[in-house]
Amino acid sequence: MSNVTDFEKYWKKFIVKMKGALIESTKNQPLTYSVASITLSDVAMAWSLDYDDCGRWLAQYKQKEPRKGELVSSILTKDMQFSPIEEKKSFPEAAKLAVPAAGAALGFGISNLLGAGAVIQIVSALVPAVLLYPAMNMVGQSINQKNQVGLMDAYLAQLDKYRLSVLTVIGE
Repeated sequence: MSNVTDFEKYWKKFIVKMKGALIESTKNQPLTYSVASITLSDVAMAWSLDYDDCGRWLAQYKQKEPRKGELVSSILTKDMQFSPIEEKKSFPEAAKLAVPAAGAALGFGISNLLGAGAVIQIVSALVPAVLLYPAMNMVGQSINQKNQVGLMDAYLAQLDKYRLSVLTVIGE
């Protein structure tokens, strides 16, 4: 195998590790620039550890090509970092409450307009509110999850410039 092919193979492993680590870190907290940067520094350590496949490849490459190896090592362990990305707004909590409240008001208003009794008016107000709140909560979670995935993909896309830099060095 050529050095370029080998590097591409280990780069794919690195990206898989990086994506997995980002997913894991966002289980308990939203993905922010700080979280992404800390995760990158943790995962990028793989390039300097001999017990990791990526680190073993880099150590072997440095033995074969000392000058280029040091440059590649510097790119992968020191230079690689994220730039901040503007985070999309999360689904507003007020919308989760406003839509069910509007449904309740509409239900109450229609039942009142039709001259229904007090029990029917209360039921007409409660049923839309009880049905709309979980629906709005699911919509909010879905939007927030899509935003997190998009943000994760944007951070991972930033790493491609480092891959291209390494390929340029290796290909010389």
